Amino acid sequence: MVQAIIFGFIGFFLCFLLEYLSRYLTKKKCIKHEIINNEKKMDIKIKYALYILHITLWAFIGFKVDNIYLALLISFLLSLALLISRIDLGIHIIPNELVLTMIVIGILLQLVSFDLKSFLIAIGCMIGMGALFLITAAVIGFDKVGAGDVKLAGAIGLVLGYPDILTALIAMSAAMILYCAIGFSAYKLTLRSMLPFAPFMMIGMITGLISNLIA
Repeated sequence: MVQAIIFGFIGFFLCFLLEYLSRYLTKKKCIKHEIINNEKKMDIKIKYALYILHITLWAFIGFKVDNIYLALLISFLLSLALLISRIDLGIHIIPNELVLTMIVIGILLQLVSFDLKSFLIAIGCMIGMGALFLITAAVIGFDKVGAGDVKLAGAIGLVLGYPDILTALIAMSAAMILYCAIGFSAYKLTLRSMLPFAPFMMIGMITGLISNLIA
């Protein structure tokens, strides 16, 4: 319980760091890609809801995982998931810096949690996920599935390994189908609508990580 409280406080203070990183990386990418930042100011209720979610996830990991090193790795992955989702929603770009950070943490997570065989399987999952999204991009168009989505998919495969990657794929697909169903029924989406993939992918990754702890 003490560790859960400590992790909750860490999650609280990291909310302000994530806010800064979101603004910094968004501005940096807009300048690099010469695009106008049309991101609207986040509604205060949504902002506080994300803060509460972040703190709750950190406290939950601190409560469920006794190994402090493993708990920190998982918690930082959850923070990265929220940060990547927010930036992709705003400017439809997934920063390479965050994907690389996820890969590094994924490697550490695999080495701390599993043996060499599981790590090699996770490498295979990374290649498989990257290939799956690359094929998807080739079929529906690289203007709809970008290189960032492909890289992020590979990083998720490395982080989760097998069989958790299957849980992530199911959760990712379910979230996207639900969102599209609501969007089409409310006439907010059309067949030509552009959807940022990262939030759905991050829902899948978070589900894969959490479900493994609950099971």
